[in-house]
Amino acid sequence: EIVEQQGLPALLGIPNSIIQGCATASKLTQAKVSGFTDFSSKFKVPAGPRSYIDLLQEASIASLIKGASNITGRTCIEVGCRVFRGRVEVTPDVTMNGDSADIILTKIFHEVFGGLKEGNSSNPQ
Repeated sequence: EIVEQQGLPALLGIPNSIIQGCATASKLTQAKVSGFTDFSSKFKVPAGPRSYIDLLQEASIASLIKGASNITGRTCIEVGCRVFRGRVEVTPDVTMNGDSADIILTKIFHEVFGGLKEGNSSNPQ
């Protein structure tokens, strides 16, 4: 009810780096992104274009439940697999090598969000 009444930006800081990170994590399942490992060949079905919104919303909810004042990279890593799990399908080569979608996704989330500095930056709205 509180989120509905006040909206997420009033309750939670959403750093631009988190917004960009969510979009980058989704994009890494689809294509090579400069500056990151190429994970695109590992996915038969990549994450769809709305997956970054779901990741951002799930991280927001998890942050609010924790009582945090902003979304952190750590929270995105914690919820990422759960959000993307039903949205992607890895190639047979991945499973033949003993990996799973969760393993590849975890690598993506750590690469994207692992180096983010935890700050109190807020959404520029």
